[in-house]
Amino acid sequence: MALNIAVSLRSQDKKVVIYDLDMTKPLFRSRDVRDVFEKKGIIICCSEQFMDAPVSNIGVKNAIKENNKYVILDVGGNENGARAIGEYKNVLMNDDTCFFYIINPYRAWSGTIEHIDGILGAVLNASRTELKRIKFIANPNYGINTDAEDVVNGCKRLKEMLDPYAEISLCMVKKDLIGAVEEKIDIPVFPIEVFMPYPWEG
Repeated sequence: MALNIAVSLRSQDKKVVIYDLDMTKPLFRSRDVRDVFEKKGIIICCSEQFMDAPVSNIGVKNAIKENNKYVILDVGGNENGARAIGEYKNVLMNDDTCFFYIINPYRAWSGTIEHIDGILGAVLNASRTELKRIKFIANPNYGINTDAEDVVNGCKRLKEMLDPYAEISLCMVKKDLIGAVEEKIDIPVFPIEVFMPYPWEG
């Protein structure tokens, strides 16, 4: 998701930098496609590390303060991952910062509003962020076998859970499913490409 947002921002002819701070999902690491994205004009910053051991990235605060670029901080979606941005609170709490919270309603820990509320509360506390600053993004999928019906039903399910409390800003949908989806949901659609499939997906 971070990579697709980066590609979209790069189309605005402004520098884009991604800091890979996600230590919770070793299968999806933006640092693994660093060379490919540098050819797109997108810089992926990460410190050398042993496997997925947490390592502090250098230069994050200075990059955020600069006005000539977009800076994306890719962090894990749980309490431990969110701590990675807590230390940057003093430079993130401004009007130029947007916090995206991506939810896949088909995951076990996002299947009910109670699950979402529990994890989100821990994330907000760890990242020292206020709920009002969060933009919710739907990402309903079952992986490579996801079809249009899965996306539509997932959006409906997530909207029913969140509607009393928050608005869903976007739904991320694979480009080949856009035509079959966008007229069936009342959420703006963000087309995405899969840059990092699971190893067994090829």
